[in-house]
Amino acid sequence: MDKAKELLDIVIKLEKVVAQKGNKLPEEKALTFLQYRALSFVSEKDFATISELGDNIGVSSSSATQIVERLIEQGFLKKERSIANRREDEVGLT
Repeated sequence: MDKAKELLDIVIKLEKVVAQKGNKLPEEKALTFLQYRALSFVSEKDFATISELGDNIGVSSSSATQIVERLIEQGFLKKERSIANRREDEVGLT
């Protein structure tokens, strides 16, 4: 149980740092904690599907889609049709 509390403390501290740094960005480029997590996940891969992204950051596909759309509007991500599965879109860093 101590490890779980320790991990939670780290996550809370990280969220505060992201919030502080995000507030220093122009308002149109400010990031939420989930947007930061999404960008971190996508940066580890060349491209990720929206469902992979949602699974990784712990949100539904519809919520992941909203996060992705906002990050595209902010210029952080781009969306392309998947080569492996034309029914899916993949996102990558701009």
